[in-house]
Amino acid sequence: MARDILKTLKAEHDELRALFAELKETTDRGVKKREGLLERIEGSLIPHAKWEEEVFYPAFKERADRDGEQTYAEALTEHHAVENTVIPEVHAAATGTPEFAGRTKVFGELIDHHASEEEKTMFKMARQLFSAEERAQLDEDYEAWKNSPAAAAATTVLRPLSTSGSWPALSGRPRARRRSRTRFWMMAGSSGLPRAPTNNACFPLGWCGHAARYSAIAWRIGGRMGTTRSLPPLPRTTKKRSSRSATETGRLTSSETRRPVA
Repeated sequence: MARDILKTLKAEHDELRALFAELKETTDRGVKKREGLLERIEGSLIPHAKWEEEVFYPAFKERADRDGEQTYAEALTEHHAVENTVIPEVHAAATGTPEFAGRTKVFGELIDHHASEEEKTMFKMARQLFSAEERAQLDEDYEAWKNSPAAAAATTVLRPLSTSGSWPALSGRPRARRRSRTRFWMMAGSSGLPRAPTNNACFPLGWCGHAARYSAIAWRIGGRMGTTRSLPPLPRTTKKRSSRSATETGRLTSSETRRPVA
């Protein structure tokens, strides 16, 4: 059978669909199986996507019309969304948790949607833009690229810098919760950040009015927790009322305005 890059890319789409379907059937106890399936998914998806971004998509854009350029922009944006948002969120969840199952489910749905749109729209246009010989040459180039150091670098670029080769969150237990914003303000004194303001003082970011009250609450919470001292109450400014009445201040006696000359 003649080589065709479009058939090769579609076959990889089907392989990814099968892997996501298998991952969806796993349970929270199958930590090792989930880790293995996720590694296989990334090992197939990342080189596939990187080659499309570096070779196939630019070649498609050069020959495409306005509709083709829009299709190119949609496909590239979906790649970036998966790489920059979806994959990090998947790795941020512990493998043996419902969060991991939910995020990988969304991951698989996005890949299936992207692949289906690509097959129905972009591949249909590419059959008209590229000849059979050009598609066969692209297929050969793709196979050679997957065995090159560039493909290995593209695969490992999203991997963590870990001695075990796995992401820190890939474990049976959930990760510790992040520090709250209140905790952030409680550490302000030791980190050089501005302390709680008094009266009409404002933060450098332009927080005025309620900022003093919110910061003071955070510092009082820290004092009860033993983390830092509680903020002393804000001083109150009150206007002193004059002891004299309006009539007295308006009309001064001659004895007050005139002094005897020595």
